[in-house]
Formats: sequence, C-alpha cells, structure tokens
Amino acid sequence: MGKSGDEKAILDYDFNMIAGKVLKEKRVAIGLSLDGLSDKIQNLVSKQAISRYEKGEARIKNNVFIAICYALNCKPVDVYTEISKRYFDFLDNNMESILKRIEDKK
Repeated sequence: MGKSGDEKAILDYDFNMIAGKVLKEKRVAIGLSLDGLSDKIQNLVSKQAISRYEKGEARIKNNVFIAICYALNCKPVDVYTEISKRYFDFLDNNMESILKRIEDKK
C-alpha cells in the first residue's frame, strides 16, 4: 500500500528539516560561511539555495548533497547515516503528532 500525498509531504518535510539541520551543524562546526560553502562546491548552487536546504525549505538533489558533504570534509554515507538515524529517532519519538498532522490534512 502506498503513502497518501499528504503523508508523503509531511514525511518529506520532516526529513528535509533534519537533513538541513545536520548539514548546517557540520558547516558551522568547521567555521564555513554559506558563501564559503558555495565557493567550495564551485557555485553548483547559490548560498541562497544552501540556506533553503539548511532550513528544510527545499529538497537537496543527490549530486549537490554529495558535493556539499565532500566540501565539509565528510563522507556522504556517514552524513546520510547520521541524517537517517536522527530521522528515525524523530519518527519514533513523535509518531502521535505526525499521525495527527497527517489526519488533520485529510
């Protein structure tokens, strides 16, 4: 059975928020500005786009995710593993409120 559009949108939003938070933490930890990160990925995307990723406002494409990870001196698989762990922890700890948000959208 597939997910409804509302359920998918809510789960995607939560995943994007967590992914953005992890990427921002890694960027800030090495003292890199948004401009600096954009430069390090050879302006593959703008600093405004990176900011939207970090805020969870936009879904990051795989090629951009990989470039950002390497620019942050991280292996993409390690970053994705951290994002996934936080995401599933978030789901486990917030299932009632997530289900309510899905139900409220119907």
